[in-house]
Amino acid sequence: TYVQPRNLLRVLESYDPMRRVLVGQKCGPLDGSSRARALCGGAGWAMTTPVHRLLVSQLPKCEKRYFAQSIKWHVADRSRIESQSDRFLSRCFWHELNISITDRAEFNSQPPLFYETKLGHGDRPRGDSKPATFHYLSTRRHAELMKEMTDETLWHNLEHQVGVGRRLSVAEASVER
Repeated sequence: TYVQPRNLLRVLESYDPMRRVLVGQKCGPLDGSSRARALCGGAGWAMTTPVHRLLVSQLPKCEKRYFAQSIKWHVADRSRIESQSDRFLSRCFWHELNISITDRAEFNSQPPLFYETKLGHGDRPRGDSKPATFHYLSTRRHAELMKEMTDETLWHNLEHQVGVGRRLSVAEASVER
């Protein structure tokens, strides 16, 4: 996950740091519920200090109840336990802390060009705003983007300039992987 710090600060400054707030990108349903949504771990997420303190106090309980080395159903209370951090933490936030994630268009679980596709528009119909994060960028692509990054420039424009109309050579493609 790559972060554009100035855009992240713009998102976070609109929240009261003393309230219980968890922001990021919502992913698929949690436990089959249409209300409860999981965190998109790759998009990153941010929480206020009160949420952090609450999470730390409940983490041992959450780990015991929702985390496992393999995905399976917990027989005692039929709750699902998983090993992916975004899934197990989502269960902890929702079930134990009574906190749901605030979905923000600035947090993105895919690379910039994805959001220009039909599937990307379905994932982020409001657009990616002034993005704070993107996922699945190689170190090399990130360096290319950062060379020309300014506070006023949107990431998807840079990604489009770098990625569209330019084919990688075989040597570049192997390094990219």
